[in-house]
Amino acid sequence: MKNIHVETSYNFSLITKVNLPEGKTEEDIDQIDVKYSTIIVLFKDGTQIEQDEIDLDDNIDWKRPDRIVSYYNDSEGFADFERRIDK
Repeated sequence: MKNIHVETSYNFSLITKVNLPEGKTEEDIDQIDVKYSTIIVLFKDGTQIEQDEIDLDDNIDWKRPDRIVSYYNDSEGFADFERRIDK
C-alpha cells in the first residue's frame, strides 16, 4: 500500500481567566509558566497556584489549518522532506 505524509499546522491563542487567591494581586506575581496546558502562577513569597487552561477542542477551528504540507515517502516508507508534493 502506497502512502504519503501530510503535515497540518494550526496557529491559535487561548485566554484563560485565572482567579488569584484572596489577598494576592498582580504585584505579587513573580512568574507565570504553562506546561501541558496547566497554568502555573508563582508568587514572590514562594507559593503557587495551578489551573487548567480552557478546553482546547471547544475553542479551536480545526476545519481550517493555517498550512498544509504533504510529502512523498522515501524507499523505506518515511516522509521524504526534500520531496514535497505541493510545491
